[in-house]
Amino acid sequence: NLNNPFIVSSDEDGVLRIWDITSQSQTHVLMEHRGRVSRCFISCNDRLICSASYDKTIKVYSPSTDKNSLYTLEGHTDVVSDACILKDNYTVLSVSWDKTVRFWDLRTIRQINILRPHTSGITCCSLPNSETFFITGSSDNSLRKSTLKNVTTKLETFDSQVLLVHSRMV
Repeated sequence: NLNNPFIVSSDEDGVLRIWDITSQSQTHVLMEHRGRVSRCFISCNDRLICSASYDKTIKVYSPSTDKNSLYTLEGHTDVVSDACILKDNYTVLSVSWDKTVRFWDLRTIRQINILRPHTSGITCCSLPNSETFFITGSSDNSLRKSTLKNVTTKLETFDSQVLLVHSRMV
């Protein structure tokens, strides 16, 4: 947002810091995770921040307040390695070392789907601008492209294809 430009940083202490780019000053310190923060993500409308953590949770914050998180999303059974917010601004996608991709509805604070596209822990995810698919990387040495259609429906199968196979963890 050009009217209120900010960035978010995190490190191994589990603390997120929000910085005003214009004044080059720290505006908020968010200390809710009980473990290292592996990733933080700002929604496309700049109204939400989500963070993934070694404490197996995803926290969702508003950058306009230094109060506690708005939501805590729990369900992963291992480190949450990455998380992002879809363009609809109410669906969170998270990936974990527990080999799952999970989708969360922020309107109900509920998990709406679990996918298992990899045979080993998932290390990263990406939402290209098309919003029709997402990419995941894994310690099974592969990148997978999976469709975003029907993510709110419990599916036993879903469209997923291997993009690349590496000789080492992605």
